[in-house]
Amino acid sequence: MPSDDTTTLLKGNVRKSYVFDPFLPFLTSSVWFYFGGLWLLLVIASGGGFVLPLLGACTLSTASCHTLIEVNVQILTALFTAINLYAFPSRWNRFNGLFGEHGGETGIDWRGVQVPTSETRSLMQESYDPASFYHIDWTNRLIITSLLLTSALAQFVNQVFHCIYDTYDEAMTWPGNLWDNLFFGLSLVTMLLGIILEACYDSSARKSKSFPPTAAHVVVERIQACC
Repeated sequence: MPSDDTTTLLKGNVRKSYVFDPFLPFLTSSVWFYFGGLWLLLVIASGGGFVLPLLGACTLSTASCHTLIEVNVQILTALFTAINLYAFPSRWNRFNGLFGEHGGETGIDWRGVQVPTSETRSLMQESYDPASFYHIDWTNRLIITSLLLTSALAQFVNQVFHCIYDTYDEAMTWPGNLWDNLFFGLSLVTMLLGIILEACYDSSARKSKSFPPTAAHVVVERIQACC
């Protein structure tokens, strides 16, 4: 069990002193859980509004179909920027923590606090980070964190270019077709690589130790509770 000092650190004012501390617990809060569900529905709806006209399913005039495509692209871009804004503080904390006093220690998070096992879950159940992440070796944590941080930064740049080239014609001609797709592709590829690597190493870490449920487990539990 953690010492009294660790408990004080987790429950006291030390956490609140970090500017980049995660804004709100995403999965452990019903409000943010449903907000995440709404975000996903909007992504699906806007994705459909973007893909269907490209497949010839738009019965409007050509100009109207082009406008429909661009509007949905702008909505999708804003949605991906929003979710990256939410995730950025945690990703920055992870990256910055790797070079801190306890960055090379296994089982110690970016604040220098021992991460919980299932027996100590209640102390950090509102933490954004999964405890098992800090049982991945330092080099792989650096690779994962760098990929996810790059993904977020690339999406922010992508958002800027979508504001500059904000019409269908501008987005489909040079140089808009380069800048509107380059950073989107970079963000997507680095995000997928980071997620896949973290999932693989997380799975390996969980084989040897007991940790609180993953985000996927929490989502399944909440969906089951709603049915």
